[in-house]
Amino acid sequence: MSRSSWPIAVFALLLVGCSQPVAAPPSPSDARALHYRNEEYGFGLTFNERWKGYEVQKSTCVFHTNANTDEDHPCFIVTLPTKNEEWNTVRHPSDNGRFEALYVGVFTIEQWHRSEKEVTNGVRKFATKVFALDGPGEQPSDVDLRDLAIPDVIESLETWTVK
Repeated sequence: MSRSSWPIAVFALLLVGCSQPVAAPPSPSDARALHYRNEEYGFGLTFNERWKGYEVQKSTCVFHTNANTDEDHPCFIVTLPTKNEEWNTVRHPSDNGRFEALYVGVFTIEQWHRSEKEVTNGVRKFATKVFALDGPGEQPSDVDLRDLAIPDVIESLETWTVK
């Protein structure tokens, strides 16, 4: 999938090099919450029930550096199903009935320092990795972003050290 429609980052969260999670685990009282864990990169997210049917696709994204070059970094695109006919047939027919609801970019500290980042809110600085999260640039008309509670999803980011 093309990353040209995504800003480099709205939120950047840096991972602490320790064995304990940085963010508090999700509340066990919300039995309908959906949880995603990525053991390879050491992060997890919690979604509300509106994210039912989400899929996470690992990809290689490109960022532009301060030295006017491009570099690859791993990223994860969280998609959701949509039944919007215009979206699926006219605007985004190659997306197979899905839209990009969340982008999670993973950078080393060195890559992050070289990137031309546009961070506006929610920056937390730690030690070994940067996780840059952003919501959709556009969405189908059958999706209300308020229902997705994307700021809550971003806030739910849990990180741990990968061994």
